[in-house]
Amino acid sequence: MFSGVSLAGNLFVSFPLQVGAINSIKQFYKDSDIQTVQNMFRLGFGKGHYWRNILGMFLVSLFTGLWTLLFIVPGIIKSYAYALTPYILIDNPELSPNEARLKSIEMMRGHKGKLFGLDLSFIGWILLGILSLGIGFIWITPYMKTTRAAFYCNLVEELNPQPAEEPATEAAAE
Repeated sequence: MFSGVSLAGNLFVSFPLQVGAINSIKQFYKDSDIQTVQNMFRLGFGKGHYWRNILGMFLVSLFTGLWTLLFIVPGIIKSYAYALTPYILIDNPELSPNEARLKSIEMMRGHKGKLFGLDLSFIGWILLGILSLGIGFIWITPYMKTTRAAFYCNLVEELNPQPAEEPATEAAAE
């Protein structure tokens, strides 16, 4: 009974909340003037997002779990390959949830080590959070999530560089 309620809560509440929170933090990183909490619920539970978010995060959890059944290390590697799926679900609404997962794999090709190194850089902060009996995580968790959002934004810019604007010339002015 309890596991069924837990599974339903995870599927129908936690998955959309995760996607909404992650993307809300990304938008806050880009523009600090937005209303983060309202944005979190709009992106996670909003019309057109809700079922895609559930299915997308379910696929990530399912495939990560299946890879982890092989051995722990392939599961960890795949969790890094799927790390961008929540961002892609919101940024690319034309993609199906599985296509978002596949695009995450494609984007993370050659970049999983960078994200792993970034996560390792937080070990000191995590130990400090544990030493503070968890109170430190009130500050550490948003810092870590914002850093991951910055990683995603920088990776998107790196993979899709915007063409430089040509300087205005006198001939163009005439």
